[in-house]
Amino acid sequence: MQLLVADNASSALAFPISLTDTTCTLQAGTGVLFPNPLPGQYFAITFITSRQTNPLLITPEIVYVTGRSGDTITSMMRGQEGTTAQAFLAGDFAWCQFTAGAAQAFPQLSAFNDINPNGFAAGVAASDWGAASLVFSIPNKTLWICTLGGDSSSAVWAPISGQFRLRVTTSVFHVYVATTGNDANDGLTPTTPFATLQRAWSYMTTSIDANGNTIKCSVADGTYGQSIFASGNVLGQGDATTVVFEGNIAHPENCVLTGDGLNDIFRAYNAVFSIVGFTLQNPTAPTGNCIGSEFNSTLYFNHLIFGTCVDNHLFSVTNGVIVAGQPGTHTFGSGISANGGGAVYVIQGGAQNHKLAFFDGLISVFSSSITIFGNPTFSSAFAHAELNSNIQDFLNNYVGSATGVRWIAASTSTIYTNGEPPTYLPGSAVGVASTGGQYI
Repeated sequence: MQLLVADNASSALAFPISLTDTTCTLQAGTGVLFPNPLPGQYFAITFITSRQTNPLLITPEIVYVTGRSGDTITSMMRGQEGTTAQAFLAGDFAWCQFTAGAAQAFPQLSAFNDINPNGFAAGVAASDWGAASLVFSIPNKTLWICTLGGDSSSAVWAPISGQFRLRVTTSVFHVYVATTGNDANDGLTPTTPFATLQRAWSYMTTSIDANGNTIKCSVADGTYGQSIFASGNVLGQGDATTVVFEGNIAHPENCVLTGDGLNDIFRAYNAVFSIVGFTLQNPTAPTGNCIGSEFNSTLYFNHLIFGTCVDNHLFSVTNGVIVAGQPGTHTFGSGISANGGGAVYVIQGGAQNHKLAFFDGLISVFSSSITIFGNPTFSSAFAHAELNSNIQDFLNNYVGSATGVRWIAASTSTIYTNGEPPTYLPGSAVGVASTGGQYI
């Protein structure tokens, strides 16, 4: 019901009423001062006796009026807001004044310093005479309405505007992508998958609060001619293992990403996540890497097959980090520490470089098993570090051979192998150190 109000609407009863009457007549000519409710509307009148001079002894009655015709109240509900129906005499006062019930008819809005009020905020649901509680989530600027009243643990809230985020309460939350998908789907079940990794990333970063749990983008078998630009992070995520793009770990040859013909397959900008279970090949883009980590991004990978790539299989730049294996810091002799370890992956196509760390980039591969098929060619080098960058490559088991320069360390960059000989890395030509670069 919609509450109506009017300024300075006061009158008196023209005739007496009993405690059961649902109609009354106001003094002649005063009805026009009061609202005229339509269906679904009402206003409040307070009746007060005119004969009692002691205000402490006055007992008012509040009624809700749903119909008026001229000076006649044609329909009223007696004894509202905790008052009791009474008999009144002609001349007793009738006021349209603001009541506690009127205040409750207006939405009550409060600020909330979290993403989702469910389980955290008490509220009141809407009724015929009262509005629902509202809260405004400050972090994601979303307005919520209480749909089931209760205390902070039982009230139910629903978003009505702004950017709603789903708070994850399960240990692993899946978002699905498939070649049969549609980006108009919700992406939350294997039968309603998204079509693109980009749409999945957008959903993950704008609509989910990971709440410390794992968010896994599960990509079905198939070939995907698409790329993803991943900027930012999933709200509430932990380390790189808690946001995962996962294809087919047991058979990565069945889940193939070939890029969109223009960009890196995975390009990360200030993002943290893992990539597992794919074949990555980007042979036709004017420029494009299989995995690119930029501007403070940290990417982990495992169970991948690297096919032919027009640029680099792995590319890190401007404090970007790429790590093979799982998160975790390991310290070795000479004070060298490295992240990751224990990866298994395959190289079956060439590129300019298998690994290129450029301008403060870092790539770390150690204690991993790398199998190389087909003697692929690397036109620059297998491992290339330049402009104050670092490649950590040691304790790895390389099986197979490659064609090209084994390594390049230039411009005060370092390739750390834990003392392995210069022929340790795959290739057919000797490595090159220049302008302060080191192979150690």
